Amino acid sequence: MKVKKILVGILLLVSTITMQAQISKGDLFVAPTLGLNIASINMEGTSSIYGVVIGATGEYGINNKMSLSASALFSMQGEKWDSYDDSKDRLNYLNIPLTVNYYVWKGLSFHVGLQPGVLLSAKQSYDGESESIKEYTNSFDISLPFGVSYCYNNIEMSLRYALGVTSAFKDEVIESGTPSNRVASIQLKYKFKLNK
Repeated sequence: MKVKKILVGILLLVSTITMQAQISKGDLFVAPTLGLNIASINMEGTSSIYGVVIGATGEYGINNKMSLSASALFSMQGEKWDSYDDSKDRLNYLNIPLTVNYYVWKGLSFHVGLQPGVLLSAKQSYDGESESIKEYTNSFDISLPFGVSYCYNNIEMSLRYALGVTSAFKDEVIESGTPSNRVASIQLKYKFKLNK
């Protein structure tokens, strides 16, 4: 009985996937984007915090297998200090991920690219108080985003990881290493086609 249910589930999944429209050359989409970040900075004694990512994404079809995407996203990032209760560094960025998307199956694509980011604000909170730490943080960030997306009836879900390659903090406050951003996110988009 369990095997039958699993087989029926697989058949339904396959039939759903095969009904999806493939991207075509010249297709142009715009999509409001909303998601959840699990963010950290690779520093000893810290752990992840949650944040929101929100903005818009544009996508252009190069052919029936590949597309280019560009986004403008407000992204809540940072870290939590393990040695202090309720102590967090919250870094908010305007990120502009630029990705190449490769459709491996109808509706299913993998993406990789480059993500410049501009620091909008930086605050450290502890014991109910918060203060700006923007003078200690770098105003520009570079990350390498990669992930997978699946689109059904114009609703797209993406799982993405952005690996920071630049330091989040200025050299004078770094004891060792490169404390760069690490952000895993799940994003939902609704894609509007702008051309016919």
